[in-house]
Amino acid sequence: MRLKAVAGPSATAIVGASDSEGAQGLGSDAVRCAILDGPVALQGFTLRGGRTVAPTASGSLAKESGGVLLRNNQSSVLDCVIEDCIGTFGSAANTAQPDIGRGHIVRCVIKNCSVADAVNYEGAVVGHVDLHSCLLYGNTLPSRATRSGVIGNGCEARFCTVADTSSPFGAFYPTSRAWNCVMHGTTGGGADLAWDTTTSSYNFDYGLFGTSTESAANYATSVQGKPKFADAATHDYRLRDNSPAVCAGSLEFVTDRDLVDVSGVKYAFAASSVGPCIAGCHAAIVRSDAATILFVR
Repeated sequence: MRLKAVAGPSATAIVGASDSEGAQGLGSDAVRCAILDGPVALQGFTLRGGRTVAPTASGSLAKESGGVLLRNNQSSVLDCVIEDCIGTFGSAANTAQPDIGRGHIVRCVIKNCSVADAVNYEGAVVGHVDLHSCLLYGNTLPSRATRSGVIGNGCEARFCTVADTSSPFGAFYPTSRAWNCVMHGTTGGGADLAWDTTTSSYNFDYGLFGTSTESAANYATSVQGKPKFADAATHDYRLRDNSPAVCAGSLEFVTDRDLVDVSGVKYAFAASSVGPCIAGCHAAIVRSDAATILFVR
């Protein structure tokens, strides 16, 4: 089953609720935006203002994901905006049964979400999900959590951009994997790539990042530098034609050549294309003369 908002996320919202009895609105009557159970897809909505109960409350699922909780790999969220949500693990999105398989977040914008501020608690903005062509920006991670990341434990990300994160740790959790992604602009004391440098399952492949405290072996195929966004101040995270991320990606891991970016633009990958490709969530790049073109390698 697919529930689709025909008018799109700018006109159709599912709004959660906070409970002022708890810190950050995480009282016992807090309400998340959505739960997806089984073979179901949610498409074209804004999910706004969802909350979970406090991390110290009983019941693990009640604490997970103020935005959307996906039961397993049969559930998907497409073309949605998830904003201003607070929770513990997966404040924006999380899969409840990752042992069965990860849920799917595709062509979504995840912004201004926060992980619950709790002592010795492991948190993330998204956890145990597959991310495809997503833009994540303006998200906040707490100073008191033991471990946290925008892209959290058990995630796989492809053609995503993570920008302007506030975190004392990092934007990328060490047991996640990413291909053809851009991560840049982490402030608050953290780094774009940061965590346990001995974690062998940590891989950030064929992407671009700004800062790192990780072992170079974990990102040997990636490029370190400035992504040269079109206008980060207005949240235009398309790449300029002189960005080092334009050719940082690789088609080695691209099995579906009908990919569409976060703005609905189709990537220009021919069936026989090999070699480098653009990294990040936008297929279009901005030329120095201000024209926008579709990147073709």
